[in-house]
Amino acid sequence: MLKTSIKTSSPLAAISYVGINLLFVAKYSLRVSPHLWPLIPLAALFYILLFVFMPRLLAHGGLHRPLFIALCVLGLGLVVLQYATDPFSLQVDRWSALHFPLQNLVHGQYPYMAQTHLGGYASPLPMWQLFHLPFFLMGNVGLSVFAVMAFFFWTIYRRHGFIAMLHAMTFTLCSVAVVYEVIVRSDLITNLMLVAAIINLLYPHFTPSFMRRHWCMTAVCVALFTCTRLSVLLPITLFLLPHYLHIGLKRQTAMVAVYAVVLVASLIWVALWDSQLFFHFAYNPWTLQTRQGHIVDFLLFVPLFCFMCYWQRGSETRYLNATVLMLLVFVLVTFLHNMILECNYNIFSSAFDITYFSQALPFCILLFSRHDAI
Repeated sequence: MLKTSIKTSSPLAAISYVGINLLFVAKYSLRVSPHLWPLIPLAALFYILLFVFMPRLLAHGGLHRPLFIALCVLGLGLVVLQYATDPFSLQVDRWSALHFPLQNLVHGQYPYMAQTHLGGYASPLPMWQLFHLPFFLMGNVGLSVFAVMAFFFWTIYRRHGFIAMLHAMTFTLCSVAVVYEVIVRSDLITNLMLVAAIINLLYPHFTPSFMRRHWCMTAVCVALFTCTRLSVLLPITLFLLPHYLHIGLKRQTAMVAVYAVVLVASLIWVALWDSQLFFHFAYNPWTLQTRQGHIVDFLLFVPLFCFMCYWQRGSETRYLNATVLMLLVFVLVTFLHNMILECNYNIFSSAFDITYFSQALPFCILLFSRHDAI
């Protein structure tokens, strides 16, 4: 008989998954009406029951195909819901921070001077913009989440089988935070889900000897991912650093050099287009991606990060737990620092974007969906 996921996977991931989703339910239900507060305990009960009964449901082989069909229908329903929502009515501009720079690009205009539909500017770096070019040409940059989600599910199927994929699909499509990201056409969770999917594929094969053989390709890939969103460096560094320390000084130096060259090459076309705007404009992508952080937070964060790199080595479960913890701690510390500076302790305030917490969800779901977690 299958054991329950809460017992065999990670209490941290389970608590984080439920907590992140309840945070979304609380913020957006209470924003509509304070009388909707009963939705919060109802959502908590729903997720507890999901953890308890999902393994039992998957224990019945006859239910696998109906559940898969139901989840596919739910996924298609999210596509319909996304298209049914007028993106210009949204108070979230992540989609237009991709759409309008790409619109400028295809018309031969400098991309990072394009404003979003809310009057802001684009923060995604050039490779992430180019990644979305096919979806822009299809008329909806928000479609990227479905493509990446399908790839994420496939990697789980490839490594852990059909039941594990059903598990991942259920926890993904039942997540209020994921549904929110899909409806508002946000690319934030898409970026981290892509990283999680690739790490999920590579983890059983990635060793110091593998890195020694493929150090150049590894450096190239890390540089390209760096040129999407800076927060992806946290799970990638946690994944690579224990192996990097064992490949020898010569390869370490060569990797850093290749990384720097590829990173510069990925950015230089935009920088040469208008270096003044790319580096010195008050709303350039570097400023927008780092403006909420503080150097003190970073210095406090480093010792914990180094400990986690040491603690998680050799164990995929520990790696995923460490990634979930570090992604959440980084956001939480930043929020707490800003709360103290601004004397604003309302996490539901518009000053705090709780969607940053959802970056941890793909790694929580990987923990739930591994073969030893179901």
